[in-house]
Amino acid sequence: MRSSLQILIIAASLLLFGCNKTENKIIEKVVVDTKNPETLSISFKPGNYKLFDLSEFDTFLGEIEKICVYKDDLIIYDGQLRLFNYDSKKVIDLSKKGKGPNEYITVSAIRTAPDGVYFIDRRSRKLNKVNFNGGLEFSIDIDSNPSDFLLLNDSMVVFFHGSFPIKDKLYRTSIFNINSRKHTDYQISYPKSHLNYFYFEDWNNFSHYNKSIKLRFSGSNEIYYMDSMYRIKPILYFDFGDNTKREELFKRNYSEVYEFVEDANKMNVLFRVISFYETSKYYISTTFINKDWYIYIYNKTTKATKFYNKIKLGDYLVDITYDIIPKGLAGEYLVFILEPTFLDENKIDLTSMNIGNAIINNLDYTSNPIILLINENSLELD
Repeated sequence: MRSSLQILIIAASLLLFGCNKTENKIIEKVVVDTKNPETLSISFKPGNYKLFDLSEFDTFLGEIEKICVYKDDLIIYDGQLRLFNYDSKKVIDLSKKGKGPNEYITVSAIRTAPDGVYFIDRRSRKLNKVNFNGGLEFSIDIDSNPSDFLLLNDSMVVFFHGSFPIKDKLYRTSIFNINSRKHTDYQISYPKSHLNYFYFEDWNNFSHYNKSIKLRFSGSNEIYYMDSMYRIKPILYFDFGDNTKREELFKRNYSEVYEFVEDANKMNVLFRVISFYETSKYYISTTFINKDWYIYIYNKTTKATKFYNKIKLGDYLVDITYDIIPKGLAGEYLVFILEPTFLDENKIDLTSMNIGNAIINNLDYTSNPIILLINENSLELD
């Protein structure tokens, strides 16, 4: 009897802990050739792109800091949080800026749902929700300083905190319950030496393609995956060769982030993840070393990564800079913000590529930007 019981216990233990061994297995590693960067070509074929010319709105925009595209609505933060409906050309103020109740100081990240717009204000430490007409649904004190977030359902949010503590807990992510207003499931711990200084407000940390949640952040060469139980684990590691992060760099103590950045630049370390997006075929990341910008794309089928320092936009070849990296993902479409100054400096005439209307020829330095959406079929990687 005892032997049978022992066998049952051993079998149960294997079932229970076998999963943990699977989760801790060596993750996939891909070697990236950074010494021979290539040119990323973007083609414009019918059905593979969309164009929104914001000069058609009778409203001047400043520099766009955050953008989220939902159907024909563009939710834009340029110091003001507004909704631009491209069909009606109507502009709606989504919230009031200020330090009073139900007001925001800044907008760190925006997400949309069928019932409204969510955004975080890390300076006032609040999660806000408004409907598409600008009516306030709620403004919740989240008692933390996240830089990005993702809606798990109508009551659960996953936050990315960088290296700001969550009530003295040193974890990069947490699950937040909107109803109870409590953080739980703290994950991805970090050493106290990274406290506060190791924080970068990237354009995008979470990707949510086809209900699959992925996470990337500066200082890490991994892509993380969140499973159905909300457990986060690394699934892919990028090896940049001589440009890979150095462990001794991350073990040093810094009082300010610029001190770390200076040392990282001296070592030519790829440590920034400015934005990260997933499509059905690719993982797309952007980064820079010193003043040089790059886009690198992992092909899920071939398991290979290509590293780019130039973009060919139709017939126009330009260096990759902050002005031409993707700033969002709308379904299958990467979102690019094309400022008139960028188009003018690079002598790019969109009408010559048979995209856009004649009004684009009349852009000047005071014009609003063009929002270009391209799907993965426009990316010519081979």
